[in-house]
Amino acid sequence: MNLERGRVGQFVLFFGLLFLALFFTTDQAKHPTYGLFFMGALGVLVGGFMIWRSIKPPERVERFRGIRNMQARQREQKAKQEAAKAAKKAKKDKR
Repeated sequence: MNLERGRVGQFVLFFGLLFLALFFTTDQAKHPTYGLFFMGALGVLVGGFMIWRSIKPPERVERFRGIRNMQARQREQKAKQEAAKAAKKAKKDKR
């Protein structure tokens, strides 16, 4: 069975929130059950962490592909010009 961390994290987060809601309900009745609070807080933290860790980075967008290619060509041309200047200067210094 292939379970994703994010799905399990959502499940744990949901029950953590449910336990916190039950704790606040018992607190209003003047008979707080602190076990519900600790289970809820732990569930929220673990569930949130599992969801956070399962987030995948966004895919690369090809929207500005032409601009990126143009910038890469400009960088290459600039590097060639700098290399040519350095070679010319080195040749001049040798004389």
